[in-house]
Amino acid sequence: MKQLIVLIGPPGSGKGTQGRLLASHFDFVYRATGDLVRAASRGTQEEELYRAIRERYHAGIPQPDDVINELLWRELQSLTITHGLILDMYPLSIGQVKGLEKLITDFSFAQPLVFFFNVSQEETVRRLAMRKFCPKDNRSVMPDSEEAKNNICSVCGGALITREDDKPEVVMRRYQEYARRFEPMLAYFKTTGWLHMINSERGVEQIQEEVRSIIARN
Repeated sequence: MKQLIVLIGPPGSGKGTQGRLLASHFDFVYRATGDLVRAASRGTQEEELYRAIRERYHAGIPQPDDVINELLWRELQSLTITHGLILDMYPLSIGQVKGLEKLITDFSFAQPLVFFFNVSQEETVRRLAMRKFCPKDNRSVMPDSEEAKNNICSVCGGALITREDDKPEVVMRRYQEYARRFEPMLAYFKTTGWLHMINSERGVEQIQEEVRSIIARN
């Protein structure tokens, strides 16, 4: 059966970086639900689903679980997944956990490996204050990279920016909100045996090596 990898953790914990590296190494498909929402918010579809997504997004209102589930289902139905799938920040609530269980059945995945990237609030604030973002490619760039130092995207050549939600006061609120949402999810995943806690206050290579070895054993 196809493997299913779930990456969750606070903002700035390195999920996106690790997910893309894993996808390249294992030839898995990588999808982040945040990217799907941002793409939908920039679209022009007149279907009620997309109009409502745009309205909530621009008003700063979180998308309901059923909307996230619907967006993800539509995306997966359009893909050919040969070896495995990596989900970044899905599920993000108990309601989405129910969606994950249905996804496993609907798309014929093996039981997932859930990786929680643990990082302190202080480290999260420090990292995101330095992080850059390419608005054209919808891609975060970590501060120790050459492109961040040059402030130029290595993919499209455009200028990098600092996202509004990476400002320290916003990051602290986001961290505390995520901590509240993660608590019941982590309790559930511990009962399933799917959960792997990862110390993400280490180098990218160390973390990648640990996660790869867990995936390879399964």
